[in-house]
Amino acid sequence: MIVSSTDPVATSTKKTTDSNYYQSVDGFNYPSDDHATPNASDTLNIPAGYLFSFNANTKKMVQGTAPDESIDQSRQINTFHPSTADINAKVNINNISTDQQRQLSQYAANLVNDLRHKLANNYPYTQDLTVTDRALKAATDVAIGYNNDNWDFTKKGGHDVSVLDDVFAANSFSAYGENIAGSLLTNSYINGPVTMANVKESIYGAICAMMFDDASSDWGHAANFLGIGFDSSAKQEFGVSIDKMGQIHFEIYQ
Repeated sequence: MIVSSTDPVATSTKKTTDSNYYQSVDGFNYPSDDHATPNASDTLNIPAGYLFSFNANTKKMVQGTAPDESIDQSRQINTFHPSTADINAKVNINNISTDQQRQLSQYAANLVNDLRHKLANNYPYTQDLTVTDRALKAATDVAIGYNNDNWDFTKKGGHDVSVLDDVFAANSFSAYGENIAGSLLTNSYINGPVTMANVKESIYGAICAMMFDDASSDWGHAANFLGIGFDSSAKQEFGVSIDKMGQIHFEIYQ
Protein backbone atom coordinates (compact mmCIF):
# COMPACT_ATOMS: atom_id res chain seq x y z
CA MET A 1 0.00 0.00 0.00
CA ILE A 2 1.28 3.44 -0.93
CA VAL A 3 -0.63 6.57 0.08
CA SER A 4 0.11 10.28 0.04
CA SER A 5 -1.63 13.67 0.02
CA THR A 6 -1.28 17.38 -0.69
CA ASP A 7 -2.88 20.72 0.23
CA PRO A 8 -4.11 23.84 -1.62
CA VAL A 9 -2.47 27.21 -1.11
CA ALA A 10 -3.92 30.18 -3.03
CA THR A 11 -6.48 31.40 -5.56
CA SER A 12 -7.33 34.29 -7.94
CA THR A 13 -10.25 36.75 -8.13
CA LYS A 14 -9.69 38.73 -11.37
CA LYS A 15 -12.79 39.63 -13.46
CA THR A 16 -13.26 40.35 -17.18
CA THR A 17 -15.94 40.50 -19.90
CA ASP A 18 -13.80 38.57 -22.42
CA SER A 19 -15.70 35.36 -23.28
CA ASN A 20 -12.43 33.45 -23.59
CA TYR A 21 -11.02 34.78 -20.33
CA TYR A 22 -10.16 32.09 -17.81
CA GLN A 23 -10.14 32.79 -14.07
CA SER A 24 -7.52 30.62 -12.42
CA VAL A 25 -8.46 28.46 -9.43
CA ASP A 26 -4.87 27.41 -8.83
CA GLY A 27 -4.30 26.18 -5.32
CA PHE A 28 -0.69 25.15 -5.76
CA ASN A 29 1.06 28.30 -7.02
CA TYR A 30 1.54 27.01 -10.55
CA PRO A 31 0.56 29.56 -13.23
CA SER A 32 -2.25 29.41 -15.74
CA ASP A 33 -2.93 31.18 -19.01
CA ASP A 34 -5.79 33.65 -18.53
CA HIS A 35 -7.05 33.21 -22.10
CA ALA A 36 -8.52 29.98 -23.45
CA THR A 37 -7.60 28.70 -26.91
CA PRO A 38 -9.24 26.02 -29.10
CA ASN A 39 -6.25 23.64 -29.25
CA ALA A 40 -4.79 24.07 -25.78
CA SER A 41 -2.68 21.20 -24.45
CA ASP A 42 -0.61 20.56 -21.34
CA THR A 43 2.62 18.84 -20.46
CA LEU A 44 4.98 18.60 -17.49
CA ASN A 45 8.43 20.12 -17.97
CA ILE A 46 11.35 18.87 -15.89
CA PRO A 47 13.31 21.54 -13.99
CA ALA A 48 17.10 21.49 -13.94
CA GLY A 49 18.48 19.54 -10.99
CA TYR A 50 15.30 17.51 -10.55
CA LEU A 51 15.85 14.95 -7.80
CA PHE A 52 14.50 11.92 -9.70
CA SER A 53 16.60 10.53 -12.53
CA PHE A 54 16.83 7.34 -14.55
CA ASN A 55 19.82 5.04 -14.03
CA ALA A 56 20.66 3.59 -17.43
CA ASN A 57 22.60 0.71 -15.87
CA THR A 58 20.02 -0.53 -13.38
CA LYS A 59 17.08 0.57 -15.56
CA LYS A 60 15.43 2.08 -12.50
CA MET A 61 14.33 5.51 -11.32
CA VAL A 62 16.52 6.80 -8.49
CA GLN A 63 15.93 9.58 -5.99
CA GLY A 64 18.46 12.26 -5.08
CA THR A 65 18.11 15.65 -3.39
CA ALA A 66 15.95 18.51 -4.63
CA PRO A 67 17.61 21.95 -4.53
CA ASP A 68 15.35 24.95 -3.95
CA GLU A 69 16.30 26.23 -7.39
CA SER A 70 14.71 23.16 -8.99
CA ILE A 71 11.44 23.71 -7.15
CA ASP A 72 11.42 27.41 -8.04
CA GLN A 73 12.14 26.69 -11.69
CA SER A 74 9.31 24.17 -11.87
CA ARG A 75 6.88 27.03 -11.24
CA GLN A 76 8.37 29.05 -14.08
CA ILE A 77 8.32 26.34 -16.75
CA ASN A 78 4.98 24.64 -16.05
CA THR A 79 1.78 26.47 -16.98
CA PHE A 80 -1.79 25.26 -17.35
CA HIS A 81 -3.46 26.03 -20.70
CA PRO A 82 -7.30 26.12 -20.67
CA SER A 83 -9.21 25.22 -23.81
CA THR A 84 -12.30 27.06 -25.04
CA ALA A 85 -14.30 23.83 -24.92
CA ASP A 86 -13.31 23.19 -21.30
CA ILE A 87 -14.18 26.67 -20.00
CA ASN A 88 -17.71 26.11 -21.33
CA ALA A 89 -18.17 22.54 -20.07
CA LYS A 90 -19.82 22.36 -16.64
CA VAL A 91 -18.91 19.64 -14.13
CA ASN A 92 -21.19 18.63 -11.27
CA ILE A 93 -18.71 17.26 -8.77
CA ASN A 94 -21.56 15.59 -6.88
CA ASN A 95 -22.69 13.72 -9.98
CA ILE A 96 -19.80 13.61 -12.42
CA SER A 97 -20.57 11.68 -15.58
CA THR A 98 -18.61 8.58 -16.55
CA ASP A 99 -17.48 10.28 -19.74
CA GLN A 100 -16.14 13.26 -17.82
CA GLN A 101 -14.47 11.01 -15.27
CA ARG A 102 -12.78 9.10 -18.08
CA GLN A 103 -11.66 12.33 -19.78
CA LEU A 104 -10.18 13.71 -16.55
CA SER A 105 -8.51 10.40 -15.73
CA GLN A 106 -6.95 10.23 -19.19
CA TYR A 107 -5.79 13.84 -18.89
CA ALA A 108 -4.00 13.04 -15.62
CA ALA A 109 -2.59 9.76 -16.94
CA ASN A 110 -1.20 11.49 -20.03
CA LEU A 111 0.61 14.06 -17.88
CA VAL A 112 2.20 11.43 -15.65
CA ASN A 113 3.06 9.01 -18.45
CA ASP A 114 4.67 11.78 -20.49
CA LEU A 115 6.84 12.78 -17.52
CA ARG A 116 7.88 9.15 -16.97
CA HIS A 117 8.88 8.88 -20.63
CA LYS A 118 10.89 12.12 -20.52
CA LEU A 119 12.79 11.10 -17.38
CA ALA A 120 13.63 7.64 -18.74
CA ASN A 121 14.40 8.75 -22.31
CA ASN A 122 11.41 6.62 -23.37
CA TYR A 123 12.79 3.45 -21.77
CA PRO A 124 9.81 1.45 -20.38
CA TYR A 125 11.15 1.06 -16.85
CA THR A 126 7.58 0.58 -15.61
CA GLN A 127 4.15 0.17 -17.17
CA ASP A 128 2.18 3.26 -18.22
CA LEU A 129 -0.86 4.33 -16.23
CA THR A 130 -3.84 2.90 -18.11
CA VAL A 131 -7.37 4.17 -17.57
CA THR A 132 -9.67 1.14 -17.25
CA ASP A 133 -13.34 0.63 -16.45
CA ARG A 134 -12.37 -1.30 -13.32
CA ALA A 135 -10.11 1.48 -12.07
CA LEU A 136 -12.76 4.13 -12.79
CA LYS A 137 -15.33 2.15 -10.80
CA ALA A 138 -12.88 1.60 -7.95
CA ALA A 139 -11.97 5.29 -7.86
CA THR A 140 -15.68 6.16 -7.77
CA ASP A 141 -16.18 3.75 -4.86
CA VAL A 142 -13.31 5.46 -3.03
CA ALA A 143 -15.00 8.86 -3.43
CA ILE A 144 -18.31 7.40 -2.22
CA GLY A 145 -16.55 5.99 0.83
CA TYR A 146 -14.96 9.34 1.63
CA ASN A 147 -18.39 10.95 1.25
CA ASN A 148 -20.05 8.46 3.59
CA ASP A 149 -17.35 9.02 6.20
CA ASN A 150 -17.30 12.82 5.67
CA TRP A 151 -13.56 12.35 5.36
CA ASP A 152 -11.78 15.67 4.87
CA PHE A 153 -8.20 14.46 4.86
CA THR A 154 -6.83 17.83 6.01
CA LYS A 155 -8.90 17.53 9.19
CA LYS A 156 -8.65 13.77 9.65
CA GLY A 157 -4.89 13.83 9.31
CA GLY A 158 -4.54 11.52 6.33
CA HIS A 159 -6.26 9.07 4.05
CA ASP A 160 -9.41 7.06 4.76
CA VAL A 161 -7.43 3.82 4.81
CA SER A 162 -10.46 1.72 5.76
CA VAL A 163 -12.22 2.80 2.56
CA LEU A 164 -9.09 2.29 0.46
CA ASP A 165 -8.59 -1.20 1.90
CA ASP A 166 -12.24 -2.16 1.32
CA VAL A 167 -12.13 -1.10 -2.34
CA PHE A 168 -8.79 -2.85 -2.76
CA ALA A 169 -10.16 -6.10 -1.34
CA ALA A 170 -13.45 -5.93 -3.26
CA ASN A 171 -11.56 -5.79 -6.56
CA SER A 172 -8.85 -8.34 -5.73
CA PHE A 173 -6.04 -5.96 -6.63
CA SER A 174 -2.49 -6.89 -5.67
CA ALA A 175 -1.35 -3.33 -4.86
CA TYR A 176 -2.70 0.20 -4.74
CA GLY A 177 -1.59 3.77 -4.25
CA GLU A 178 -3.60 6.92 -3.66
CA ASN A 179 -2.58 10.54 -4.09
CA ILE A 180 -5.22 13.04 -3.00
CA ALA A 181 -5.47 16.77 -3.66
CA GLY A 182 -7.20 19.17 -1.29
CA SER A 183 -10.65 20.74 -1.59
CA LEU A 184 -10.36 23.03 -4.61
CA LEU A 185 -13.66 22.37 -6.34
CA THR A 186 -16.29 23.57 -3.89
CA ASN A 187 -18.45 26.72 -3.86
CA SER A 188 -16.33 28.12 -1.07
CA TYR A 189 -13.33 28.02 -3.40
CA ILE A 190 -14.86 28.67 -6.85
CA ASN A 191 -17.34 31.46 -7.61
CA GLY A 192 -19.97 30.07 -9.96
CA PRO A 193 -20.29 26.67 -11.65
CA VAL A 194 -17.30 24.35 -11.74
CA THR A 195 -16.01 23.84 -15.29
CA MET A 196 -13.91 21.16 -16.91
CA ALA A 197 -11.10 23.73 -17.12
CA ASN A 198 -11.32 24.29 -13.35
CA VAL A 199 -10.97 20.58 -12.69
CA LYS A 200 -8.15 20.11 -15.18
CA GLU A 201 -6.26 23.07 -13.72
CA SER A 202 -6.65 21.61 -10.25
CA ILE A 203 -5.37 18.27 -11.54
CA TYR A 204 -2.50 19.97 -13.34
CA GLY A 205 -1.46 22.05 -10.33
CA ALA A 206 -1.79 19.11 -7.96
CA ILE A 207 0.36 16.85 -10.12
CA CYS A 208 2.97 19.61 -10.54
CA ALA A 209 3.09 20.12 -6.77
CA MET A 210 3.29 16.38 -6.12
CA MET A 211 6.05 15.90 -8.69
CA PHE A 212 8.17 19.01 -8.18
CA ASP A 213 7.47 20.43 -4.68
CA ASP A 214 6.82 17.45 -2.43
CA ALA A 215 9.62 17.61 0.13
CA SER A 216 7.11 18.04 2.97
CA SER A 217 5.72 14.59 2.14
CA ASP A 218 9.19 13.08 1.61
CA TRP A 219 8.39 12.94 -2.13
CA GLY A 220 5.84 10.18 -1.61
CA HIS A 221 3.46 11.63 -4.20
CA ALA A 222 6.17 11.72 -6.84
CA ALA A 223 7.22 8.15 -6.05
CA ASN A 224 3.61 7.04 -6.46
CA PHE A 225 3.23 8.74 -9.81
CA LEU A 226 6.60 7.50 -11.05
CA GLY A 227 5.61 3.92 -10.23
CA ILE A 228 8.34 3.46 -7.64
CA GLY A 229 7.35 0.62 -5.30
CA PHE A 230 5.01 -1.00 -7.81
CA ASP A 231 5.72 -4.15 -9.81
CA SER A 232 7.39 -2.70 -12.89
CA SER A 233 6.20 -5.55 -15.10
CA ALA A 234 2.52 -5.44 -14.10
CA LYS A 235 -0.22 -3.29 -15.59
CA GLN A 236 -0.98 -0.09 -13.67
CA GLU A 237 -4.71 0.68 -13.81
CA PHE A 238 -5.64 4.27 -13.11
CA GLY A 239 -8.69 6.31 -12.27
CA VAL A 240 -9.50 9.79 -10.97
CA SER A 241 -12.56 10.65 -8.88
CA ILE A 242 -13.90 13.67 -7.01
CA ASP A 243 -15.73 13.53 -3.68
CA LYS A 244 -18.37 15.92 -2.33
CA MET A 245 -15.70 17.92 -0.49
CA GLY A 246 -13.98 18.69 -3.79
CA GLN A 247 -11.05 16.42 -3.02
CA ILE A 248 -9.49 14.85 -6.12
CA HIS A 249 -8.47 11.20 -5.81
CA PHE A 250 -5.74 9.74 -8.01
CA GLU A 251 -5.96 5.97 -7.71
CA ILE A 252 -3.32 3.54 -9.03
CA TYR A 253 -4.04 -0.20 -8.92
CA GLN A 254 -2.26 -3.42 -9.83
